[in-house]
Amino acid sequence: MGAEIITASTKKEAARIVFDSSRVMAKDNESFLKYTGTKVLANTILHPKTNGVMKPISSDSKSTDGLKPSLIIGDEVHEWVRSLYDVLDSSLAKRNNSLFLMITTAGFNTESIGYELHVYSQKVLKGDVEDDRSEEHTSELQSPA
Repeated sequence: MGAEIITASTKKEAARIVFDSSRVMAKDNESFLKYTGTKVLANTILHPKTNGVMKPISSDSKSTDGLKPSLIIGDEVHEWVRSLYDVLDSSLAKRNNSLFLMITTAGFNTESIGYELHVYSQKVLKGDVEDDRSEEHTSELQSPA
């Protein structure tokens, strides 16, 4: 099985933001398409030589089970339901060296998975928690002095 790249969000429209940007970049690079044999379709980007695929999914679809992702790009994670995060996070164990890239703000809901992950990443960054499987980059507004 080839690489499986998933763009994910709570709503299909949001999951398509990263996916559609990828589609545009691929379609605009004819030499890339010709050299790699990549096929850019409406809902999927395919690499037939390796059976690789990129596709968007959301928690409002039934397509979250049975995934074996190489890379998950999660958008607006602060709005996710816990079950979407849990299904995707557990799917990463099916492949060696898989990655989960999350793009989000902490949001205002202190009960959300996005906020929980934000708090955890702060602990890793401060050295309160050691996690060599995790790489954090956090940008936040500074409090007024």
